Amino acid sequence: MTNVIVVIGPGQIGQAIARRVGVGKHVLLADMRPDNANAAAEVLGNAGYEVSVATVDASSREAVQALIKRATSLGDVTGLIHAAGVSPAQVEPGRVFDRIVNLDEVPAGYRAMNQREAIKVMVEP
Repeated sequence: MTNVIVVIGPGQIGQAIARRVGVGKHVLLADMRPDNANAAAEVLGNAGYEVSVATVDASSREAVQALIKRATSLGDVTGLIHAAGVSPAQVEPGRVFDRIVNLDEVPAGYRAMNQREAIKVMVEP
């Protein structure tokens, strides 16, 4: 089965990370704005990466669940990069995850032994 890397926020930082970790994997680029994801997909696709795109509002539980469903339909999710809003020019660093997850849950997500446990910790109420 194909290994999948999900990149939320495929701007310059997200693309740079995807180039490092996406070699030999399917890269799913997700953004609130389809034009952003499509532009990044064109760049990475022209560089030889296997890519697809999705639209996601990371502050919406339903949108994140749809992204998870899409990603897992492509193969085994082996990585998630959340690069949306990480540039200091875009947002204060301490606020990046405020609308996505309760920060107390993040360590449990990192400790999860497999993707289903990590996803469960991050998206279930």
